[in-house]
Amino acid sequence: MEAIDSKKAEVLIDKYLNAETSLEEERQLRSFFSKSENIEDHLLDYKELFVDFAQEIESMDSFANNYVKQNIESKTKVRRVIFRLSSVASIAALFIVSFIIFSRDSANINSYILLDGSKVEDVVLVKSKANENLSKMGSLMNNIKSAENSLTIMQKANSTLESVQNSNSLLRQKLGDLRL
Repeated sequence: MEAIDSKKAEVLIDKYLNAETSLEEERQLRSFFSKSENIEDHLLDYKELFVDFAQEIESMDSFANNYVKQNIESKTKVRRVIFRLSSVASIAALFIVSFIIFSRDSANINSYILLDGSKVEDVVLVKSKANENLSKMGSLMNNIKSAENSLTIMQKANSTLESVQNSNSLLRQKLGDLRL
């Protein structure tokens, strides 16, 4: 972006008041009034207008950037939780299936298993404990599905935010087009 002097600023202000400036020219005006220290007296009336515009645009951009950053961090955390839960669920399911398969074979051999640190030979008790664990696994899987649904909702919210940001850009352009 090229720096402008007072003469160029006068020309751009005339264009601005006739709604003929481009977005780049408006950026130049905002920059000129925000950064220049020796502004001619007849241009001082415009300084507040363009400095306020610059601050408002900076504020909106900062808000949008912070919101997007927080949304991305939140998605990352949800994905980590889902990954960890699915890993735990997979390991538990593998353990339970293996336990059930081996407990059937062991019933014929008259063997035992260790359950909560105790020797258990009762097949009915072992099966009931296995069913309890399978029930817990079902509950865990429901929690994973719920987390996936939450992630989907967050993705839709992100999409909506992007639409709002696009609308914001269009509004800025239209505001530039509507200037007197």
